[in-house]
Amino acid sequence: GINAEYMGNPPSNSSLSKDGEPTILVVDDQVVNCKILESIIQRYFCCNVQSVYGGFAALRTIASVGFSCILMDMHMPDYDGVRTTSTIMERWTTGELLFKPIIVGVTADGSQDVKERCIQSGMLDVLIKPVTCDNLVNCIERFVPSIKRRNSS
Repeated sequence: GINAEYMGNPPSNSSLSKDGEPTILVVDDQVVNCKILESIIQRYFCCNVQSVYGGFAALRTIASVGFSCILMDMHMPDYDGVRTTSTIMERWTTGELLFKPIIVGVTADGSQDVKERCIQSGMLDVLIKPVTCDNLVNCIERFVPSIKRRNSS
């Protein structure tokens, strides 16, 4: 289920924040899901995390900020994850976005059909809810190789 273009050598992406740390965007219409993913990411990594609640909000946000990685919920009422991702990829293709976004789907539906729709839309991989710490950490380290782990205390 991994987009072969990124195997082993994810794209370099200069979408770093002012402090030089990667920035990850969490897109989900459920605030609690955003908070869970944010807390796991911040516990394990030195990075910036931002959440937006829905596809339209994601499209507005990525127009002005570059992200190292986007975690995209599949089922949202305004614009679902596939539609949002397709729109983002179109904007990259037309030059409206400077960096090719690294987008990973997040869904409770682990069916092959849903995974294929995610990959076809431009997502690089899919995480199945409930997302475990290990799965999320491994995914982020694979697609954001510049990210630094926090020292475990």
